[in-house]
Amino acid sequence: MVNTDDNNGSNGAVTPQLKIKVRGDAVILTKISEKVLQAYHKIALERGVGGKHSHYELSVKPVSGVGENSYGLILQVCMRECFSVARETEAEENMSFNHNPKEMVTILKISPKNPSFRAHSRIADLYKREVFMYKQVFSQFKQLQAECQEHQDNSYQFDNVPELLFTCLDVEDEFLILEDLSQSGFKQNQRTEMPTYELASATFRSIAKFHAMSFVLQAKKPQQFKEFVQQMDDNLFTEDIEPITVEFGKKYIRKTRVMLQQSEVKSQSTAVAKQIKGLQKLEDNFKRVCLQSVNGQLIAPYAVICHGDFWNNNMLYGNRNNAEQTTSAKLIDFQLSRYASPILDLVHYLYTSTEGDLRKKYFEELLDTYFEHLKAHISYHNLIIDDIYPKKIFMQQLKDYGIYGFCMAAFSIPFFISTSSELPDLDVVATAIRDISSTSSENSDEEMHENGNAKDADIGVTVNAKSDADSKRMELLEEYDLLNERTLPIFKRRMCDIVKDLDKYDMLDIILKLS
Repeated sequence: MVNTDDNNGSNGAVTPQLKIKVRGDAVILTKISEKVLQAYHKIALERGVGGKHSHYELSVKPVSGVGENSYGLILQVCMRECFSVARETEAEENMSFNHNPKEMVTILKISPKNPSFRAHSRIADLYKREVFMYKQVFSQFKQLQAECQEHQDNSYQFDNVPELLFTCLDVEDEFLILEDLSQSGFKQNQRTEMPTYELASATFRSIAKFHAMSFVLQAKKPQQFKEFVQQMDDNLFTEDIEPITVEFGKKYIRKTRVMLQQSEVKSQSTAVAKQIKGLQKLEDNFKRVCLQSVNGQLIAPYAVICHGDFWNNNMLYGNRNNAEQTTSAKLIDFQLSRYASPILDLVHYLYTSTEGDLRKKYFEELLDTYFEHLKAHISYHNLIIDDIYPKKIFMQQLKDYGIYGFCMAAFSIPFFISTSSELPDLDVVATAIRDISSTSSENSDEEMHENGNAKDADIGVTVNAKSDADSKRMELLEEYDLLNERTLPIFKRRMCDIVKDLDKYDMLDIILKLS
């Protein structure tokens, strides 16, 4: 039971043999369930933060804001031992204060509770996927490292993810408690600040290690790897993906195409005409392209367990061994991890999180950095890169799957360039989407009942219901258009720069071949 203790944003929770006082924003404190408090009690005992009868204070503050992480509330929680009870029967007024209190700082990730948003975003599946990654996949990665005893080089250790401390997957009450990497000097690059070359290079080195461990697992424990990927159906692009999600992506591809047409209206070069045609083809085949992109089985064995949501805010940066200039990156947030081409993670990051000027200077260098580190990590495990993932295959996949980065940019950039005040309430939007889906379904059922079961009537009713729902979805997308006078020029610059990359590196060709 959680009870309000005072009027200053402080809660107390009583459990057997434990009292915890929680301090923080009053609204945030309502999210802290008794299960969370019990979890922190368990962690305190396991990590030696206090004894069996210790009392604690949890100081809670938010880490993520609007547009940072829509799949959960991210909190930093500092657990500090306040005092201990000498004997289990000692009264509270006789408790002695610990003058050398122990403390532990963690990250608490709590699932959204709005039913519509949970259903639309498959929240339960996302939390299951992240726990699966930590407990199953990363456990195997670390075991492979332990088995590589010929040479123990710390730079090749799989240490680029935080430690998982506790999980709860109870439906509608999911939460994870993780190591707070900021306590080791790692910090996030702000969403509003585009990464430098140094940060981008560290990012590619880190994801190379991540992908390499997947290739190593596949080579050394093929049956285990097969069992893993069979459990990794995509959590974002599915056959039954919400139609409005598809329309959202198509809308911002269409905006890019129109902007390109308008800016080049006086001089339609052959290159620009090709780009415009490619964007039209992509819009027409958007769902198909996305589904094919995330299907790793199509390109096995040249697919890996990917991060899946590889953008700026899902990594933290620190200086290795306290060196001033040697930056290293650690990865977080594995709710969308999938089995697919390694290229998907690379282009997702490049096109959602870097500027055109940086790519113009360093695009090929960053790819080389990635591949050389991938090769080094695979070689460390006594495997040969040409047997595992030849450079020729890597470069061909860039052409075949580079378009995925543009698709993710269409989804993401409108959010990333907006401030909190410019973004809609996602719970409100999810509720509106649910209402459209449920209303169209009900209308279809009612009309079919009124018209009997005649085949022609059924077809007509279905078409009418779909048309009505489609119209409402388009109205909803217009109502919640994310671009405004401030963000429109930013969107145009970034998206049009990506289109130039697609053309330059032959990533449009596969789209132009679509019928």
